Amino acid sequence: MIRVNHLHKYFNYHKKNEIHVLNDVSVEFPNKGLVILLGASGSGKTTLLNVISGLDKVHKGTIEFDEVVLDKYKPKKWDLIRNERIGYIFQNYNLLPNLSVFDNVALVLKMMGINDQDIIEQRVNYILNAVNMYQFRKKRGLQLSGGQQQRVAIARALVKNPSVIIADEPTGNLDSKNTMEIMNIIKEISKQKLVILVTHERELAHFYGDRIIEISDGAIIKDYQNENTDDYQFNHGDVIYLKDLNKINEVENEKIKISFYSDEVDDNPLSVRLILKNKTLYIDVDSPHKKQKLIDENTGVIIKDEHFVKKTREEITETAFDVEVLNNDKVIREKPILLSIKQSFSMAFRKILQTSRKAKLMMFSFVVAGAIVAFAIAILANAITIRPEVRMNISKGNVLVYSESYDKSLHEIITYDELLELGKNDNTFYINPYSYYSYYFLNPDGSLSEYSIHGQYE
Repeated sequence: MIRVNHLHKYFNYHKKNEIHVLNDVSVEFPNKGLVILLGASGSGKTTLLNVISGLDKVHKGTIEFDEVVLDKYKPKKWDLIRNERIGYIFQNYNLLPNLSVFDNVALVLKMMGINDQDIIEQRVNYILNAVNMYQFRKKRGLQLSGGQQQRVAIARALVKNPSVIIADEPTGNLDSKNTMEIMNIIKEISKQKLVILVTHERELAHFYGDRIIEISDGAIIKDYQNENTDDYQFNHGDVIYLKDLNKINEVENEKIKISFYSDEVDDNPLSVRLILKNKTLYIDVDSPHKKQKLIDENTGVIIKDEHFVKKTREEITETAFDVEVLNNDKVIREKPILLSIKQSFSMAFRKILQTSRKAKLMMFSFVVAGAIVAFAIAILANAITIRPEVRMNISKGNVLVYSESYDKSLHEIITYDELLELGKNDNTFYINPYSYYSYYFLNPDGSLSEYSIHGQYE
């Protein structure tokens, strides 16, 4: 359950051009259902959506997210809530352009601590199939069209199976066919979870919404349960039903078959020449109709040799999507691993390749300068590092000990073990800590220590 209480938000706060974007907004959202924020561009609906999801802060008011009450913007609390419980469908996609479609969606599961590759494969492939993007799973984000990026953004929000879906114009860049498929999935999810969706399409809102909140000038002007039973008159411009058109003429022989259909009576002459040369088909059209479109597998237009049959509401909203496939409640969580070393290096390398010539030259200059500085530091460190073995005149593992009983010009070389035995049972033996003689002592483990050792007998 989400509740907002007396929210106020301004742009250019306390300035001459101050705009009151949210004006004393109070509303409570249920635990499940499709709630649609409806309003014209600039009405404040997207700002309210961003505030509810913790992407923006307000100047006054509180937000309650289940048991958590937020009276001030607390990034750490919102990060925890968003990571597990909110799926956000951005209007401008926000995909990582150098990652593949698969990796963009999988990244969300990795952020949740799901690192089992089999589970990731199963969930990501399922959701990509649901939004008709499975065949593009290996393409990078920057290689996709706007509509394709939108579908990937929708898959990314749904794959972690959040308790709340926040959707900002999720079908704004989709054709009617994909709009239906995506809205059917969102509607199916709303039977178990809360979906808050922003749109300016009134017909779409009244066909799919359970509850509609109308916003104008930053304030709620209407809030009502949707009782509409009318069918949604989808724009079927991407499907051409030949039997609903007039068949004007047809030419057919062993080599070619040409049919001419029209939805209106047109007496204007039409001249079409088909030329096949070097395995390329050229189409030369002489027509008063200046708007012309070639239909192929990339246009999204479908031609059906049948009549259009109006579907019932149940048929339109029918979907095979099963939200339980994405249930992560029993999945083992581990420490998040967002990107592998290989992916990180790959993204960095691609980023360098995409930079301008000037930027590449600057980066190369920084690398060379860094290498010169490192080399200079290494030389300086080598110059000031003391290497006692250069000044030693006895073998390693031995200690030079001077004794007062001898002439100081004489000396005795003994081993470390002999040094330990020296004076062991003699209470009169001591080492003078104030001696001005300094020697380098080689320990048994090979480390080097500096001592002033002066053994004496009284």
